[in-house]
Amino acid sequence: MPRPLRIRLIPLLLLAASGGLVFEAIWSRRGLRDLLVLRQQELQLRQTCDQLERENSVLNVEVEKLRSDDVYLQSLIHKELGYVKPNELVYRFSPRSSDELPSE
Repeated sequence: MPRPLRIRLIPLLLLAASGGLVFEAIWSRRGLRDLLVLRQQELQLRQTCDQLERENSVLNVEVEKLRSDDVYLQSLIHKELGYVKPNELVYRFSPRSSDELPSE
């Protein structure tokens, strides 16, 4: 005896509904695809944050040295600003022009 049409359609409808739910879970606006994109963005942000924290630590050490280490501060002033210490001679050489270079 053949099965009634309703009994044959129920598995097909359940399969179609399941397929629709799976498709929706993967490709919808808040689905698996977006979850993977968000996880990648989170990883990049964490790496950027870690890098900035390392740079911040280096800068904090630099600030502390500028506040407390007079020798470091003096050497930095000497090097960066070109200040001359007392009784120190500075020799300045002008760059040679191509006319003054010895020819081979």
